Amino acid sequence: RSLNVMNETYIVEYLKEKACFVSGDAAVDLKATRKDRKKFAVEYVLPDNVDIFRPQEKEQKPGADQLQAPVQSRYSAQSVILNHERFMVPEVFFTPADVGIKQAGIAEVVMQAVEETHKALHELQLSNVLLVGGSSQFPGFVERFRTELRKVAPSHFPVNVHVPENPLTCAWHGGKMMACTPDFSEMATTKQDYEEHGCSPD
Repeated sequence: RSLNVMNETYIVEYLKEKACFVSGDAAVDLKATRKDRKKFAVEYVLPDNVDIFRPQEKEQKPGADQLQAPVQSRYSAQSVILNHERFMVPEVFFTPADVGIKQAGIAEVVMQAVEETHKALHELQLSNVLLVGGSSQFPGFVERFRTELRKVAPSHFPVNVHVPENPLTCAWHGGKMMACTPDFSEMATTKQDYEEHGCSPD
């Protein structure tokens, strides 16, 4: 079976959610994978839409070479081996320059947002950082983010990072609560005003 991950992005999304994690030190772990290619390796059998409908982690037999390239015959199941990709994919959040993206990492972006507000609010904001979104559920993400933010934040300010019970829907529920407040209509911009004046109507 021919497999085009650009057309079947759910496969990549599934592998990302199941296999990826955030490294505490990507450079150290990358060196470790060069010395021991089995250290982080995991193999997934890909869907054939006949017997297998989503990627399944392949159980390794004792003594088997986990990184031996699978023999792909016309009728055999296709599989993919993930190694350093497991932690280098989420690493883009922290060091996007690694893949040629010339922009700040997530901790630097948070500090840029804080610095755009009044100085009197900086300490309060850094002491109450809320992580939301599916990617915040990567194992190790919260710890790494807290470490990176601590590096770029002023040393005399406390840095507290919180994770809600459900990071996937937290932002939506926050918007819902705000929309239900009596003052929302005064803060909101109508479609007509936006089309006429843009984001900052006079």
